[in-house]
Amino acid sequence: MQTDGGPGDAAGGDDRERAGEGAGGRGGRAEGGPAAGHLRHPPGGWSEAPPTGWRVPDHAGGAPAAGPGSGWRAPGPPPGWGPDPGARTPGHGRRRKVVGAILAAFAVVAIAAAFVQLPYVIVSPGDATPVGEVVTIKGARTYPHKGALLFLTVSVTTDRPNVYETVAGWLSPNDDVLDESDVLQGSSRKEERLIDVADMDLSQQLATKVALERLGYDVELRPGVAVLAVEPGGPTGDVLEGHDVITEVDGRAVSDPEALGRAVRARPPGSSVVLTVERDGRTRRLDVKTGRNDEGQAKIGVVVGPHFGFPLDIRINPGAVGGPSAGLAFTLAIIDQLTPGSLTGGREVAITGQIGPNGEVVEIGGARQKAVAARRAHAALMIVPEGDLSDARKGAGDMRVAGVSTLDEALEVLRSIGGAPVPEAVPGREPAAA
Repeated sequence: MQTDGGPGDAAGGDDRERAGEGAGGRGGRAEGGPAAGHLRHPPGGWSEAPPTGWRVPDHAGGAPAAGPGSGWRAPGPPPGWGPDPGARTPGHGRRRKVVGAILAAFAVVAIAAAFVQLPYVIVSPGDATPVGEVVTIKGARTYPHKGALLFLTVSVTTDRPNVYETVAGWLSPNDDVLDESDVLQGSSRKEERLIDVADMDLSQQLATKVALERLGYDVELRPGVAVLAVEPGGPTGDVLEGHDVITEVDGRAVSDPEALGRAVRARPPGSSVVLTVERDGRTRRLDVKTGRNDEGQAKIGVVVGPHFGFPLDIRINPGAVGGPSAGLAFTLAIIDQLTPGSLTGGREVAITGQIGPNGEVVEIGGARQKAVAARRAHAALMIVPEGDLSDARKGAGDMRVAGVSTLDEALEVLRSIGGAPVPEAVPGREPAAA
């Protein structure tokens, strides 16, 4: 500890030492200071009170001594003595370096966590959208209705999440953090997005088929296959479009999706094939160089489905939404527009579930997150596939949830809340005038 102080330190120190000598030695006593009366005059500059920091000890007789002549002592140095307030101890610099290094390490880790991507897929609640806003029908009379059928979505991470996003997903009561391998099942994220687009397109076609057949219209299964999605940058990425119909490969008729796959895979990768395509009422022939799939076989980079011939012009435009789970909602919306009254009885009803070609309702994923979206939209009822009922109820709160296995069961649930009845199908029914 340093002892150099201000100019007054030397004088104060000399007077203290003299007081100690008068008590019988240079060192003085450990406690109490000189006996009362031995210091006859206060040191120079003193008045009737001791310097700051000094005190009057108890008198030998028990009563407090008074006055400067009673004997003064200092438990510590006068003002100015002791270490310089601005002085640093020997370990001060080392501590600052250690703290700085720790903070720098934390900063590096915090920044890195924003860029490190983890092999997970995060599923979160999405939106609840009125289906009537995305379905338009031409060629038949349509009816106004009250209430709304809501189709539900989930939000799914399209890229690997970083550390912060993953931790937030784990902490959220409404999110699911899934292993990437369980979701993709060997596909890439690019391939998965292509399949989602194709599934959405197919769900619209199946919804149109099932709804029209339920109302008695005839739906024709035509030759060829409908293009549902085209791989960006793939062999046909610049020549085929969604809703094209492929009728032939190298002059041979294609009757279904499996037939197209067999015809393409019979060629070696990198060879050319000629596709006969119908688009907007015109037929064209396209020369396409095949690519190579993961199994080393030829591919043309498309997802196709059955080619239906519909008696009405029905368009469904849900926006940038993929997957098949809005199929049941689309089916009910088409029926609602083509029949009098309101299927929902004037209420807001949330719908999710994939529709099959014969009216079966197929399980979907993310039922709990979709229930949260329905609840946030204040839906009075949510209809889900029977197999998703338990999961949906976990996110539904007080909202009623009903499980169904077929389109007719869904119509019965709607009828139970005051929805309008749907006329029985009449085989061979002709479209009404617009």
